[in-house]
Amino acid sequence: MQSNNNSTNRNPYNPIYIDDTSIGIGSDCFVIAEIGSNHDGELWRAKQLIDIAATAKCDAVKIQIPLAAECYPPKTKYGVFYGDEEISEVIRRNEIPNEWVPQLKRYAHDHGLLLGASADGFIGLQAMIQGGVDFVKIPSFTISHIPLLKEVALQGLPVLISTGVHTLGQVEEALDALDESQLGLLHFVSAYPTEINEVHLSNIHLFKRA
Repeated sequence: MQSNNNSTNRNPYNPIYIDDTSIGIGSDCFVIAEIGSNHDGELWRAKQLIDIAATAKCDAVKIQIPLAAECYPPKTKYGVFYGDEEISEVIRRNEIPNEWVPQLKRYAHDHGLLLGASADGFIGLQAMIQGGVDFVKIPSFTISHIPLLKEVALQGLPVLISTGVHTLGQVEEALDALDESQLGLLHFVSAYPTEINEVHLSNIHLFKRA
């Protein structure tokens, strides 16, 4: 695996490697199926989603390990979609127990898939590391959490970064914090559904120079 020494030496044309899979220019498209919180708190359903991803010939699956107590203040309302329910309760219902992570990794590998997870906080990150995930995903809303990014960098795992709702300068700061990691930038629009005039694929060229 190739590491970056500093921001001025980053080469966007160098591939990154997740396990033995090369990702970058000249490589096949790397398809990640997002399990997220769609398991609804059921391990069997998470495994069922892995089955579906394998049938669809994906390369990897990704889980989310947000912890309500770590990421969300109590008494914070979710919004009109969930009415008056607190977001911490919504997240708590769908938390992945630590013991799921190694089980899901084994199940994914048995189906020819890699397993990644989103890092939202320090406790969740440790659960990911102890569970042996193959790569770390930094969600858009976390890339300005520099102390967390520096902790991620110490783990020596490949890192994929979503870039929604952040400026190019903030993306560069995140890259500097993760400088010793293998990095992949994901152009991301934090709007659902995304209007065609908001896609801005030309930003990918900016990221090549970041």
